[in-house]
Amino acid sequence: MRKTDYTPAGQRNKQIILQAKTVSKDLELNTTETWIDWRTVWGAVLPETGSTFYKLKSESPEVTIVFIVKYNSNIRPYMRIKYKSRYYAVLGIINPQEANVELWLTCKGVA
Repeated sequence: MRKTDYTPAGQRNKQIILQAKTVSKDLELNTTETWIDWRTVWGAVLPETGSTFYKLKSESPEVTIVFIVKYNSNIRPYMRIKYKSRYYAVLGIINPQEANVELWLTCKGVA
């Protein structure tokens, strides 16, 4: 992948909310897990009809969607994504050519 092969900023036109899990304890030491909005970013959704999507899906059959976002070193695989009214667990993070330009977040839908 050459530098010119990266997703143009104008194609990252979908608003994606990255969420982080928090764990809290009440006075009786019961734990409660909740998801909080960590950051809202602009991204692209990789078309399911593209050859790149099929290659990623063949490597990990759980993949149902791929989001492409601007590089951020704080994005972790234990986060989840809210896109429109759906939630997606991040299965893996790909940093093409280790160039720190964009990240490909391979995800699967969750309830």
